[in-house]
Amino acid sequence: MSSSKTYTAGEWITMTILVPLFTSLVFVLFLPLYLFAAWMRVKMWDWFMVPYFHAPHVSVWLMFAIGLFVSLFQNSAHPELKKEFYKASEAARIWGPIVVQLITFGLAYLIHIWILKGSTQ
Repeated sequence: MSSSKTYTAGEWITMTILVPLFTSLVFVLFLPLYLFAAWMRVKMWDWFMVPYFHAPHVSVWLMFAIGLFVSLFQNSAHPELKKEFYKASEAARIWGPIVVQLITFGLAYLIHIWILKGSTQ
C-alpha cells in the first residue's frame, strides 16, 4: 500500500529551491570564516602552548571541531548584552565577531614577536 504524498507549491519550492540555496550559502559563507578562525587559533596555539607547555601541535580541522564543540556550551545568559546584540544591524552582528577575532589575533602576534625578541637577547 503505497501512498503518494502531494506537496503544495510552497512546500515544493522550499524543498527544491530554498533549502539547497540556504545550505549552499552556509557552506560558501560561513565555512571559510570558521576555518579562518580555526587557523588563527592554531597559530596562537603554536605560538604559546607548544613551546612553553610542550603541548602537541593541533591541526586546523581538530581546532575547527573543538570550536564547534565549545560553541555548543556557550550561554548567552546576559540579557542586557543580548538585547544590544539584537538591536545592532545585521552587518554589525556578522562583522563584529570577525573584527574582534582579528584584533585578538593581531595582539597575540605582537605579544608573540615581543616574547621572541626578548628571548634572543
